[in-house]
Amino acid sequence: LGAVGIQGKSSNILSRAVGVEETVDVDVAMESPLPEDIYLLCSDGLSRMATDDEILETINSAPDLEAAVKQLIDLANSRGGRDNITAILVRVQAPKLS
Repeated sequence: LGAVGIQGKSSNILSRAVGVEETVDVDVAMESPLPEDIYLLCSDGLSRMATDDEILETINSAPDLEAAVKQLIDLANSRGGRDNITAILVRVQAPKLS
């Protein structure tokens, strides 16, 4: 916020970020989700503190997605939590037929 002229104790808060360059390369993958597929959207605060295998194992062993998110954040924090940690898990459900 300080970059846009806001001063005070909140001026160090980041309000938006996509990259630091004028243009940003975005990775795009087109998938056809299947029922029970799980998607993880996370910040580098998680992905830099845990391996892909650890993340997968945590998700698969948790009783539900809410517990898995908490365990993933706890894992990153236990390793030092050097950055903000954001994680969202979504499970694809089969369409309901009426």
